[in-house]
Amino acid sequence: MKAAYRKEFKYYLPLDQVEDFKKAILPRVSIDDYARGRKGNYYTVRSIYYDSLNLKYYHEKLEGISNRKKIRIRVYNNEIPESVTFLEIKRKYENSQIKNRAKLKYENLEKLMVEHDINKYVINDFDYHEAANRFLYHINRFSLVPQTLVVYDREPFLSRFDSTTRITIDHDLRKADKPRLEDIYRDDILNPIMQDVTILEIKFYKGYSEWIQRIVEDFGLVRQAISKYTHCLDGTRIRRVNKARHRVYRNQLVY
Repeated sequence: MKAAYRKEFKYYLPLDQVEDFKKAILPRVSIDDYARGRKGNYYTVRSIYYDSLNLKYYHEKLEGISNRKKIRIRVYNNEIPESVTFLEIKRKYENSQIKNRAKLKYENLEKLMVEHDINKYVINDFDYHEAANRFLYHINRFSLVPQTLVVYDREPFLSRFDSTTRITIDHDLRKADKPRLEDIYRDDILNPIMQDVTILEIKFYKGYSEWIQRIVEDFGLVRQAISKYTHCLDGTRIRRVNKARHRVYRNQLVY
């Protein structure tokens, strides 16, 4: 799969505003096929984030480095016999996001990470193999290790007017520190990070549609530099939202 270039705008959306926000956007969006028919029209995202021992990527985010990356292993929902895994490198260049992904069967993940045999374990596709090579290069070059397991439930929507505009609402952010590969589907080890606020993400290629801009403004939402990885790694800084929830998140939770 080729790298995807897009922009992402992120906002804190208080839980008590989610239903009203969905009512506002529903005339202009449809439920993403990945979630349609699932309970609650959401799916669960599970990612193991890799970083160096001195947390290079974490500190680059805190320092606001404009060109940076995330290295992660991602799966979805619950484990089933045909479960697949994605090896991902997500790069940020100024305001653009670029993602490279390699796909393999989950049952082969641990074997790949031990043997590094891409031809044997990664699905036979040139772009997947190239992405896997890059992924393993970074793991080895910078001695990256699993730092945290990040899990959340995602409600995804697509614009009816521009199918490249995607709106997601991420609920119930939770984490586990120092995970093993076999922990990625475990729920019993997770600890909650954000319980009364969700993360709204608006992703687009062509332009930020005026209709969604108006709705965001109507709800008083402020664009933030939000990272689930830094939230989970530094979970002790997360606070429950009080009556001044927007001031709290603007002033204290920008990473």
